[in-house]
Amino acid sequence: MDSLFSNTDSHSVRENEKRKMLAEIDRLTEAQVMNTSLEQWADHFADKFTVDLLTLDEANISSDINDVQVDARNLRDRNNFHFDDDYGPRKISGSEIVFYVPFTGDENLFHVQPSSFTFNRPRAEIGQGELIFRYTYGAADAHAARQAFNGDLANVRQYVNSLRNDFSAFNTELKGVAQSRLQQRFSKLQKDQEAAAALGFPIRKRGNPTQTYVVPTVKRKITPRPQPSGQIAAKSEPALAMDEYEHILGITRSMVTLIEQSPHAFRGMDEETLRTQFLLPLNAQYEGQATGETFNFQGKTDIIIKDGSKNIFVAECKFWRGAAGFTETIDQLLGYLSWRDTKTAILLFNRNKNLSNVLAQIPGLVKAHPNYLREWKPSGNETEFRYILHHKDDRARELFLTVQVYEVPT
Repeated sequence: MDSLFSNTDSHSVRENEKRKMLAEIDRLTEAQVMNTSLEQWADHFADKFTVDLLTLDEANISSDINDVQVDARNLRDRNNFHFDDDYGPRKISGSEIVFYVPFTGDENLFHVQPSSFTFNRPRAEIGQGELIFRYTYGAADAHAARQAFNGDLANVRQYVNSLRNDFSAFNTELKGVAQSRLQQRFSKLQKDQEAAAALGFPIRKRGNPTQTYVVPTVKRKITPRPQPSGQIAAKSEPALAMDEYEHILGITRSMVTLIEQSPHAFRGMDEETLRTQFLLPLNAQYEGQATGETFNFQGKTDIIIKDGSKNIFVAECKFWRGAAGFTETIDQLLGYLSWRDTKTAILLFNRNKNLSNVLAQIPGLVKAHPNYLREWKPSGNETEFRYILHHKDDRARELFLTVQVYEVPT
């Protein structure tokens, strides 16, 4: 097993990340700084350089035992074995007891020494999303292995908490640091422009400079989290964390502003074209994981975000065609879902002038549906509704349904 938390120190990592962020800000062009909201740039750099803190998923620890050939001198119970000399390997059939501890966050932090540390550094293997602890015995000793593992896990936990303390403050301060540097750049460039104007000669044009600049989004990678052990779901099945679900809904919700600001661009669009407009920002942040018109379970659904072969967000796009049509859309969405799909949405486009009437009907229609269970926490948005329903063939299996309504120009 490898020694953890030992390659570099957290102070150096924080200072290096801060330097990289400031260097990127200094490389922004004049047009990027002067023609774009500094607040948006500050958010961009804070998101990009925020450290993804480690979290140990102790509720989903698993274990295994293997029959292995080992050098008796490396056994934890080696004193139970006797050899005539101590030279050369002494291979015997032993037992390897293994513990797997899932984690989320940046695995590179396992190589960083926190500001508070001991000389008894933890040891473990860093696997794909999990720490692996191995203990070898001549004869399997579950009690001894569990005691050793508990001690090692407590040590790792202490280091992870120390790193969390180091980097939590760093993450919180990032936006302020970015804002300060951006304001310095803005003030400097503004003074340059004033000085150029004071020269008394026409300013030489530099090609065809962009008048506006769109701040690039920081692409997100979905981190599936195992279902809590009390749920029925298969042990290895990922579930979309609620913060990612909220983030996806935030992306689709932001389309309201775009539609309102550019009504002519959306006039006359059909359902397929409108759906494509939602796929563009989703793929910008989820690296091509959002697809349209994808086969799923018993039919095709409009928007799916996948993690590998798993669907972790499913949405249906429909125009409002009356109460009966909306109820059919709910039935259609439920028919698309497999038992494992639990995060869903209906994106409802309204071309009627009476939007208030449409909004007033939705709560009653959802609550009258036979799969309705209860309301979910309100979003605080008057054109968004949240509910919990149950799966078509399993009343014990709950799913989240968010209905977002968009006024589309006729």
